[in-house]
Amino acid sequence: MKKISIIVPMYNESQMVSIFFEQINHILNQLKNYETEIIAVNDGSHDTTYELLLSMKLKYSNIGVVNLSRNFGHEAAVSAGLHYATGDAIIVMDADLQDPPEIILQMVEKWEQGYDVVNAKRSSRDEDSLLKRWTAMKFYQLINHLSGKVYIPQNVGNYRLISRRILDELNALPEKNRVFRILVPSLGYRTTEIEFVRPKRAAGQTHYNWPSMIRLAIDGITSATTIPLKLATNIGLIVAFIGLSSILLIVYEALFTNKTVTGWASTVSIILFMGGIQLICLGVIGEYIARIFIEVKNRPVYHTESFSKPSESIRKAV
Repeated sequence: MKKISIIVPMYNESQMVSIFFEQINHILNQLKNYETEIIAVNDGSHDTTYELLLSMKLKYSNIGVVNLSRNFGHEAAVSAGLHYATGDAIIVMDADLQDPPEIILQMVEKWEQGYDVVNAKRSSRDEDSLLKRWTAMKFYQLINHLSGKVYIPQNVGNYRLISRRILDELNALPEKNRVFRILVPSLGYRTTEIEFVRPKRAAGQTHYNWPSMIRLAIDGITSATTIPLKLATNIGLIVAFIGLSSILLIVYEALFTNKTVTGWASTVSIILFMGGIQLICLGVIGEYIARIFIEVKNRPVYHTESFSKPSESIRKAV
C-alpha cells in the first residue's frame, strides 16, 4: 500500500495544533487506499506547541514529532521534516490552514496520473495589501528573469506534493542555503498545478513579517543565480566610465576654454553617489561570500533534539 507523508513545520502554533490535526485527519481519512503519516516539526517554539504535539500524538497514532533544538527557520524545519518522511508522496504545508487540506485529495490524484510535482497555486492575492501584491509580483518576475532556464511558478509557496524521487534528490543536495520554492522547480520533472483560494488564518498570527520576506527574497535570488554579481561588475564599469569622462571634460575645460571649474556641491554629490554604488556592490558581493562561508563550514542545517516517530502508519486516523 502506498504511503502519503504530510510535513508540517510549526513555530509558536499552540492555538492551531488541535484545529489543524482535526481537519487534516478528516481529509486523510478519505484516502481509503493509502497509508498516511504526519511529520510535525517543532521549530524551537517558545509556547506550548511541543507539549500539544505530544498530546496529539497520543490521540492520533499517525503523527510523528520532530523537536528541533532551537529555532532554525521555516526552510530548515521543512528540511528536517523531509529527512524523516517515509512516504511515496510527500506534501509540505503550513499549520495555519491557509494551505487548505481539502486539495490534498486532488494532489494525490494528479500524482497517480504520473506527475512528480503538484503545486498548489493561489488563484488570487486579493486578501493581501496592495504593497504585498506588488512586491510578490515583482519578486517572481525578477527571479524568473535572473534564473534563466528555470521557471519559478508565481503565487506558489511551499504547499506542494512531491514524489519520492524528488524527495531523494532534495535530501541528497549538499547546499545549506535552501529555498524550496526555488529548489524544487530547478530539478525539473513533470509538474502540474492546482489553483485554490487562500482562506484567512484560522487562529493565531503570522510569523512571516517583512524582514522575513526580504530575507527569503535575498536567499532565493542568491541561491538561484550569480547575475547580481555580474550586474555589480557592469555597474562598476559604467560608473567608472562616467567618472573618467567627467575627468576628461574637466581637464579639457581647464586647458582649452576660459570656463572656471566650480561646484563643490556637485563634486560632493558625485562622490556620495559613487560611494553609494560601491557600497551596494560590496553588499552584493558580501551576500555571496557569506553563503560561501556557510557552505564551507558544512554545519548541519538543523539539529534534532528528539524524534518521536508515528507508532504506526495507518490508513485511517483513530
